[in-house]
Amino acid sequence: SSEDEGMHLDIEGSKITSAQWGPFDEHIITGHENGEVRLYDVRQLTKPCKMIHPHKGSINNLQMSIDRTFFVTASKDHAAKLFESDTLQILKTYFTERPINSAAISPIREHVRAH
Repeated sequence: SSEDEGMHLDIEGSKITSAQWGPFDEHIITGHENGEVRLYDVRQLTKPCKMIHPHKGSINNLQMSIDRTFFVTASKDHAAKLFESDTLQILKTYFTERPINSAAISPIREHVRAH
């Protein structure tokens, strides 16, 4: 039956490097090899409802805040970026001297840790 099949996300274009569930499990947020971030509605997985290109390099990691209202990306372009989950609006950009493999949002303080 279709219940047993689960969900299938058909992606055209750049390979997904990281993905997370959005707020209330209504969306999937994906980071891509070409630096794109896409927002998919789980009821309509055939095309993204929003798509931006915030990074010049591959997105290595994408992590959500504890309440999933924000997320942070870590990229080979030496930047980590903090986003609002619903709008994909960039709230802050953090730069380093080298590619960033991972980033996380603190659950108890207003901090982002990139490494």
